[in-house]
Amino acid sequence: MYNPIGRRDKISGMLLGLAIGDALGVPIETQKAGSFDPITDYRAGEHRGTKTLLGEWSDDTAMALHLAESLISRKGFDATDILFRWLGYLTKGEGAARPGVVFGVGGTIQKSLLLFQETGVPYPPRDNSIMGNGGIMRTAPVVAFAASAGEAALLACLQTQLTHNSLEPLMTAGIFAHWLWHALEQPDALPYLIDRAFGQIQDPNPEGSCQNTIRVAGWAFQNFYKHPQSPKQMILEAVNLGGDADTNGAVTGALAGAYFGASGLHEHLIDGLVDLERILTVASQLEEVSRAQLGVGSAT
Repeated sequence: MYNPIGRRDKISGMLLGLAIGDALGVPIETQKAGSFDPITDYRAGEHRGTKTLLGEWSDDTAMALHLAESLISRKGFDATDILFRWLGYLTKGEGAARPGVVFGVGGTIQKSLLLFQETGVPYPPRDNSIMGNGGIMRTAPVVAFAASAGEAALLACLQTQLTHNSLEPLMTAGIFAHWLWHALEQPDALPYLIDRAFGQIQDPNPEGSCQNTIRVAGWAFQNFYKHPQSPKQMILEAVNLGGDADTNGAVTGALAGAYFGASGLHEHLIDGLVDLERILTVASQLEEVSRAQLGVGSAT
């Protein structure tokens, strides 16, 4: 039976968890575990020359929110509209946590967006040497929008292809979309899906690649499942591995939020997010649009 309250809570949790993990990881991105005091809460810092605030999120969350806003506005997947929104973020800081302040955008994304600006062609040429995690970090909105696990995987691949037109990122996006969709709709299946994909994950590598990042998220969930703890601890385990801490945190946070819902996330971490109101508004609107996808009437 469709539960609009439960689904709204889980979609909100997925986007909030993404932003929480991103913001927790921003101050220590690229640092190695053991070289920093473990993260336990938001921390102001500096990201490659840009001063960052407590609870401030990076391109991971900004691009996911732009993707969600495009799905809401267009009521479907519109590659050109999505790319124009991302380009506005990259070049003008539109939709950043602090307007005009952009940081964290990887070279592959920059190259793809600038190529689109030059040519007007949505999808860059296939390049199977690309292994980045810039696609998987944006998976949450399309999963919330999709009417089935299969559609979630398809849309995840399509949005990934806009910047990471490469076999490994596309496959990883499809796998992670299945995880997120089942965390939303059939959470009892999630442990099996993770085990089937990777077995028991040991010593995950936190450096930035699509395969590394999905393994970090799977490892953090497996640890939670074997030794139940709070969603906050699940996210912190991923972040405190260091390396690509913001993206690892964002992906793990989205998975935790989809599984536990917003009501299961730490209230202090939710309240401490920069531009929280936008995230909550986008989540609510995305849930409304997704209901039409599922053929369900409006909640009262």
